[in-house]
Amino acid sequence: MTKSLIRACLDCGRHVRGKPRCADCKRDRDRAKHVRRPDMRTHEETERRRRLVADHRATVGDWCPGLDQHPAHPSADLVADHVVEVAAEVRRLACCGCCAVRRTADDRPEF
Repeated sequence: MTKSLIRACLDCGRHVRGKPRCADCKRDRDRAKHVRRPDMRTHEETERRRRLVADHRATVGDWCPGLDQHPAHPSADLVADHVVEVAAEVRRLACCGCCAVRRTADDRPEF
């Protein structure tokens, strides 16, 4: 069995195994993230996301609708994507974690 490589924490430089940040820096980063988006960690929001994924599974099963360049595919790793609607034309959907990351990367402005 192989062990994860030891690397430096991205924030403080301490040695960590298998993760990008040490526990203290991860906690601080998570707190800062929560301060910026307090509405994303409420019980209601968690339940809304859970219901969205459950409804998708009940209707379609473990199936990700994919993106424009990435076709639909089976996936058991479904997450709620764009639950907080950023524009009137954006709909809420359940997709796999990989497609959610791709969608986020595509939405970022290029500099």
